[in-house]
Amino acid sequence: MHVSNKKKTVVIVGIWLASLGVALHPIMDVGFPESATMFSIPILIVGTALLIGSHFVSEKEKK
Repeated sequence: MHVSNKKKTVVIVGIWLASLGVALHPIMDVGFPESATMFSIPILIVGTALLIGSHFVSEKEKK
């Protein structure tokens, strides 16, 4: 099974955004300012959407 570079990139970006969204969430109380914590849920949603969407990313196989 060959994984394309596009798919790897989408998965890596999705993982980073989802983990950033979790880290910014006010429940974690890591010490980020209040203005940064209001973006935690949208960042988490975008990261999760990228992870789900990476399943549908494909490149045409070269023969």
